[in-house]
Amino acid sequence: RMYQPGDDIRQIDWRVTAKYNKPFTKLYTEEKDQQIYLVCDLRDEMHFAGHGHFKSVLAGRLTALSAFMALQKKESLAYALMKDKLYFSTPNTSADDLIAPLLSSLIEPIKEKSTLSFSDLIKKLGHNLRTGASLIIFSDFHDITPKDLEQLGHISLKNSITCIHIYDELEHKLPKEILPCSDGKETLILDATSTNLQKDFKKAWEEQTNLLRKATQKYGWG
Repeated sequence: RMYQPGDDIRQIDWRVTAKYNKPFTKLYTEEKDQQIYLVCDLRDEMHFAGHGHFKSVLAGRLTALSAFMALQKKESLAYALMKDKLYFSTPNTSADDLIAPLLSSLIEPIKEKSTLSFSDLIKKLGHNLRTGASLIIFSDFHDITPKDLEQLGHISLKNSITCIHIYDELEHKLPKEILPCSDGKETLILDATSTNLQKDFKKAWEEQTNLLRKATQKYGWG
């Protein structure tokens, strides 16, 4: 609005002032009822740990914590869970009423093998987001493609996006040892002393993380 006596001169909009040859002041309003949209990846690949907690457990805890923070700030809440299939929260439901079903879904065992890809999520995600929503994704992003990142870039034109990359230490660097690997039923012995295996493993890790890092920088994601 036009400058009024008592306005902070630091808030004068000099560009608009120069255009109209009259002083104008910038006004700020607090954003209310912002939608916090949480995406939690609980697919089979997230059920892994070299030691400590599975990646899926960490993703679930961070999702639950973020939901309670949104509730405390009285922000609108919605979520999508990637499991054996996609689970979306019921539209237009209050954050108070969403907490219980979200926690229940996070701890519910997955009964079938997941065939979901990140592309499946992105295809349906845009239809569930409000304009101006804050989208937070908890995932290892193991199968995200350049096309998926481009589609997320389009979504970020009207929404803010934060990608929380969850990974295990063993995925970052393999120790040069003989490693037993198990899915709880069968055990496989992996010879990680192989120089070629070490190089291939490191290359695959760097390619995937660089893909995500470059997209984050390009589109200004958190």
